[in-house]
Amino acid sequence: TALAVEVQERTRGEPLRLDRSVLVMSLFQESARLARQMNAAYALGLVCEKQEPPDVAAALAAYAQAAKWGHTAAVERLAALLDERVDDQVGATDESTQAFACGLRLARSQPPDLDGARAALERAATLGHVGAAFELGRLLSERLEPPDLSGARRAYEQAAERGHCDAAAALGVLLAAKLDPPDFEAARVALEFAQVAGDAQAADNCQGSRDFLRCDHENSPPV
Repeated sequence: TALAVEVQERTRGEPLRLDRSVLVMSLFQESARLARQMNAAYALGLVCEKQEPPDVAAALAAYAQAAKWGHTAAVERLAALLDERVDDQVGATDESTQAFACGLRLARSQPPDLDGARAALERAATLGHVGAAFELGRLLSERLEPPDLSGARRAYEQAAERGHCDAAAALGVLLAAKLDPPDFEAARVALEFAQVAGDAQAADNCQGSRDFLRCDHENSPPV
């Protein structure tokens, strides 16, 4: 990402300076903010799905929003709901989510329609869907024979630039282990970003767990 590249360019071979600390902190804070939004949308989807009666349309909308930002578990729940033939509810969502949902269905069908999935995910990614860009990168690098590594690189870069730490990690692995010749310098930038963004999201998840436990403890009856 732009911040990670700037950190790398400014600090190559040099000791830690204040400007690097500021850049890393900015990246950490932005990643934590994105993590809070994704986790809140995912939690909303869970609540809507578990309430009685379930509000499937609201759950789909919440999962779709979290998946758009790149929340992996939300992608799985969205795909599961679509497999339960409630995909008619997706009509209420935006065009990028509809294309993303179509790509998921085609990629996971038996037998899979990889060409159709690729076209749908490319459409969603073009419309700015971060989760679609990540899934497109996975499809191009892991499921096509032969793999389209240049296309996967572009897809992972698009998702990583929007804060998707899994895409950044996958990009680093692709650049270091799959590309011939490898691009270790770019791989380092991607993996450094994935580390910082992942730490931020882990910190947010940990804080959310503490808040939940504290609230649960405060509301529990005395022993």
